[in-house]
Amino acid sequence: MRRGAAPAEAALESCRRIAARTKEVRLLDGKGRPRFNVKVYCLDPDGSHGAASIWSGGKYAVCDAKGTRLEPALFLYKRPG
Repeated sequence: MRRGAAPAEAALESCRRIAARTKEVRLLDGKGRPRFNVKVYCLDPDGSHGAASIWSGGKYAVCDAKGTRLEPALFLYKRPG
């Protein structure tokens, strides 16, 4: 992960970079945010994991020594409504 970031923070930074590089008006909402969603999943060599998405509501599946479960993903923007 870039500059020693934890997996979830590295995933969120990837989402930030995608959002910042989105310039086409047709891809942006009225507030300049992407109209689309992207989910990024990261896993480092020691098994730490994390995920992030552009919009809220994302989860990802994990299966490890603690069992199988859904974990919430970090996000840049909260979905309206």
